[in-house]
Amino acid sequence: AGLEARPQEFRELVPLLQDYAAQYPGEFGGMYVDPPGGTRIILMFTHRLAEHEAALAKLVHPAVWLQLRETRIAESDLDALMERIAQDQEALRGIGVFVVEMSREDVARTVNVRLSTERSDAAGLFVGMYGPNVTTEVIDPTGAYLKPRATLVGRTVDASGRGVAAMIGLKPLFAEGLPSDSIGYEPNPDGTFRFENQL
Repeated sequence: AGLEARPQEFRELVPLLQDYAAQYPGEFGGMYVDPPGGTRIILMFTHRLAEHEAALAKLVHPAVWLQLRETRIAESDLDALMERIAQDQEALRGIGVFVVEMSREDVARTVNVRLSTERSDAAGLFVGMYGPNVTTEVIDPTGAYLKPRATLVGRTVDASGRGVAAMIGLKPLFAEGLPSDSIGYEPNPDGTFRFENQL
């Protein structure tokens, strides 16, 4: 009866496992389901796998497909690394690098950084500054995000040259998925428009 009372439903398991992991912030390396949408839950710890496995076996139903794996970096350390990179934005600008976006790869245990820079040594630079748990991708080799923004002034006209109101769309300069999603702007009734700091 005690065994059957242990949680085995996914909705019950996740909070239980998260509560357990929260007790070991320096050791817990993350949790994911493998394959995505499947039923096998993977928990990662930096060390003491056998002890964690024994402790978890007392908490969950024996039928639960739970697997522990070793990882080189704790989740709290990965979060701290992301915070450090975010706080270094001004310093990075000073050496010609702009972080366009940043994400955490939970399985590989890395921080993935997408950059705007003209520097060809950006990848090595980031590893030197932040260690091997950072991967980089230069999505803008022109360094456009580092350059001063401009103002665009213009007028929309019809075939006869008369000013007309028309929706104007600004699109991302380099690739889909960047923070600067396409935005529509409506000019003045005479067709004139002015976009401040948009380009």
